[in-house]
Amino acid sequence: MTTAKNQWLTSFFGKDLYIYLSFLFCIPIYFVFETYVQAIQFHEVEAVAGTLTFFFIIGVFTGRYLSQLWISPTQLLPNKYLIGITVLIIGCLIWLFTLPFQGSTAIRQTFFIPLSISSLLLGVLIKIVRQNAQQQLREAQQVAAQSRSELQLLQSQLSPH
Repeated sequence: MTTAKNQWLTSFFGKDLYIYLSFLFCIPIYFVFETYVQAIQFHEVEAVAGTLTFFFIIGVFTGRYLSQLWISPTQLLPNKYLIGITVLIIGCLIWLFTLPFQGSTAIRQTFFIPLSISSLLLGVLIKIVRQNAQQQLREAQQVAAQSRSELQLLQSQLSPH
């Protein structure tokens, strides 16, 4: 029997496979953040990179979860939404990689804003792409099932016995 806590965890994280994959992706993400934090000359590089990695992964899962609440499972979203989200992610990444190298320390410490936005949007994008692919697969299966039934009907009309 599943408890309410397990149902929430399943709806937030998805399948167990996603948790394992996120642990796998934490390694290269950590090294990217470590390099980034060294470049903007933060102290305690390992702690900051580990924290950024954790919040990035949680942001992706939060974006996936929010998109589940926002989008109907049977709804196929137009490509303009996917393009718009992709452009926003690229804009946040450009902001993330150009802002800290300019200006004062206070400006350099605001890098968490584009990082948070990009991780949330990446989670939304992942969920939308996956959901669109599943919806297209369901539609193709329905068309194939309808074609099979029409073929069987035609075959039964040709040879009723």
